[in-house]
Amino acid sequence: MWKENIRYEGETMNMNDLQKVLLNKYKSHKEFNVIDEVLHHVTKTQPEELREFIDKEPTTKEEQLIKKLEELSPMELLYHLKGRIEPDIKDLITISDIMKYQKLNAGVVNVLIYFIMSITVVKLPKEYTERIASHWARKRVETVREAMEVIEMAKREIKYNREWQNKKAKSTKHNWSAFIDKMRKKGYTPEELERIVELHEQTKND
Repeated sequence: MWKENIRYEGETMNMNDLQKVLLNKYKSHKEFNVIDEVLHHVTKTQPEELREFIDKEPTTKEEQLIKKLEELSPMELLYHLKGRIEPDIKDLITISDIMKYQKLNAGVVNVLIYFIMSITVVKLPKEYTERIASHWARKRVETVREAMEVIEMAKREIKYNREWQNKKAKSTKHNWSAFIDKMRKKGYTPEELERIVELHEQTKND
């Protein structure tokens, strides 16, 4: 998953120009009164003291992505991930609130954006995004690499739990089938076996 695939088409728009575009676009919007504060947060970049690639160059695709996520602001990242389209004001407000209230650094927020938009077809669901951000804030995630490691750990846990549940379900099904065969061999009638199955299903649903 972690490879640098943020594409740049032609000249990269100056972020000051993009801010002006957004201000003009939303000057009659009901959210315009907060746009200045929003832009203050979403144009920040990862603090230099928390960057991994300042005095050294990346050597792998993953490291190239880390460097890019450290250098870009969340607004710039959204702009490129959406195909050089001005970010939606609602997405910017969501990101701004996360940075303001959850105190997440810009690079960490970039990992969050990159991950969510890769699994939701370039969308940023507000509640889902805020829920993950809150979890990361509690874990005190500060760097781009830490955020990426948290995601990888969560993916491994989900995979393990899914495999364990499947194994448990198969084992339960096998044991139950063996039990019914045993009851049948002991002479239980079809009606009695049917009743046993009904009671078993009721117990599972309680």
